[in-house]
Amino acid sequence: MSIHSYNLLKDLGLSQAAVLRILPTVNEQVYQPEQVIYRRATEDLPWTHIASGLVCAYLPSESTDMEPFCVHPQGDWFGETDVVRNSPSTCEYVCLTDVRLKQIPGTLVRAALNSEAQFEHLVLQLMAARHQRVLNFTTLSRIHTSELRVILGLTLLVNSLQAAELVSPSPMAPFADQTLELPIKQSILASLCGVSRSALSIALRHPIDAGLCKAHYGRIVFMQLPIWEKLLVLFRSSPVGLANTSASRLVQQAVEFAYAV
Repeated sequence: MSIHSYNLLKDLGLSQAAVLRILPTVNEQVYQPEQVIYRRATEDLPWTHIASGLVCAYLPSESTDMEPFCVHPQGDWFGETDVVRNSPSTCEYVCLTDVRLKQIPGTLVRAALNSEAQFEHLVLQLMAARHQRVLNFTTLSRIHTSELRVILGLTLLVNSLQAAELVSPSPMAPFADQTLELPIKQSILASLCGVSRSALSIALRHPIDAGLCKAHYGRIVFMQLPIWEKLLVLFRSSPVGLANTSASRLVQQAVEFAYAV
């Protein structure tokens, strides 16, 4: 018996009987960056937990670019909407980093939803919270300036990582001193933002010059988290109005907004 899998199921609000029934069916898988986990229209989709890593849900397009609508960080679950509906996968899921997953068969999830009230409540809450994250990524598809796409893409990535509480050195440290480090290739970052690798390099200079992040080979470190939060607020408040705003001006506005007295 995996203690981690047992605790994972108990944290879902399942009864002891349900946990013991589902536990033997939990499947573990390991994937590499850029590896597709589930293709669109996959049948019998399992409900999937990210034990480690970062996964992107996206709609496949005729171009090589992703059309992402949600990033799932470590500790997140994904696929519940299609699992609940017992329908084929409506999107594709690809690894942004090395990923380790735990999967529960959809049939057992649906059975538990019919008999476990606390579990049903948790899943419904998760689906509602997911809706806001999907709306955030929908904004990304409406921005056509490559530099702004990069700034928003990075902002949504930070937001997803914060949701998973992947902060360093400690959640007890002053918020402004906390950092988020992500082992991700810049080619994958560029694809996530829907820009070329060269366009990503140009756009990155704005948050780097402002001290908001550091880009290294194979990883990026996000700093000054309050400013990234204010960037998300600015994008949410007027996504269309920002179309004519330069990336440097947007970063400057967020800095002023975050530290205004």
